Amino acid sequence: MNIHPLFVHFPIALLSIYVFLELVTPFIKNVKYKTGVEHTKSIFIIFGAISLVPTLVAGDIAAGLINAGNIVETHEMFAQLTAVVFYILAFAYLLPVVDSVPYVKIIFGKYKWLTNLVAFWRKFTTIVMYPVIKISLAILGFILLLITGALGAGIVYGPNFDPFISLIYKMFI
Repeated sequence: MNIHPLFVHFPIALLSIYVFLELVTPFIKNVKYKTGVEHTKSIFIIFGAISLVPTLVAGDIAAGLINAGNIVETHEMFAQLTAVVFYILAFAYLLPVVDSVPYVKIIFGKYKWLTNLVAFWRKFTTIVMYPVIKISLAILGFILLLITGALGAGIVYGPNFDPFISLIYKMFI
């Protein structure tokens, strides 16, 4: 039984909303609203990235159930690339959330290796959170999400189902 369709739409929705919020945030002038949108983006990207795990696992299981050739392998590759981009963003957005939990600083400071790991995480987050980098990654992630979705639709409905699917199919298969 193919359960991949049960999981796939949830991360698509969460990550698409995250990308939309990432793109509109620079245009919000009200500090109170901007802070609220920043918190909302954190929730959407973190839960969207977490929800990719069962989606990728179910997709891997589904790939074993069908025999569609190159399109499945290409779809899987783009799904993994999409996940990597959104995991990078989620990892950066997760640090302030972890920092806000009581006793975390005590735990992080207790072991030298953990302190070094968190120091690396902070440097990584500083780089990723530059507006031009996080917006570029969000746009890249969304483009990869669209390509992955089109290839998935090509598997289910055929490569000539609509013009967009046909275009993506011709570009990558």
